[in-house]
Amino acid sequence: MFSKRDLENVIAICEQDEGAPAQAGRLKKRCERALAYRDCEIHITEEDKRFLSQYYDEDMDPEAKETLTKVLGGVNEDLLGKKVWISKLALSKGIYEMEVVRVSEDGKTVYGHIWDESYRGEGREWHRTKEEAMERAKVLKEKKIASLRKQIEKISALDFEDTPDKTTATETRKGDLA
Repeated sequence: MFSKRDLENVIAICEQDEGAPAQAGRLKKRCERALAYRDCEIHITEEDKRFLSQYYDEDMDPEAKETLTKVLGGVNEDLLGKKVWISKLALSKGIYEMEVVRVSEDGKTVYGHIWDESYRGEGREWHRTKEEAMERAKVLKEKKIASLRKQIEKISALDFEDTPDKTTATETRKGDLA
């Protein structure tokens, strides 16, 4: 349940929006209805959370910041607006930095500004320091090299000298089907 002031803060955010007027309009109407009925109950969808998370800023009004923290589901405030380093794609895209705009309720997943920027597991896919990300990238690199070596050994062990000729192989396959 949200307070009257919480809903008023969400309405104010919706009124400021210029980028997603349809989403802002729908959320604003739902908040106004909740205020009209005085129950202050409203279901915040994942779409609402994505929309509202873009307005979270460390320097914003403390009351609005508290509202967004509550609405976004107990956000881990120490990460919002901060940079984290992503190692999930280290072997293909390298390690890169991302600004956190939202954190999952369980605090394990961080989300960036772009819709597909979501990384789960601190120490696995995202890290608080670049050094931690580099250590994880080294582990990923070693595992990939070991996997490739294993593949090379397997392919090297193939022996094509003892392969039956084409007619014998075809007859064998046909015989297996009968």
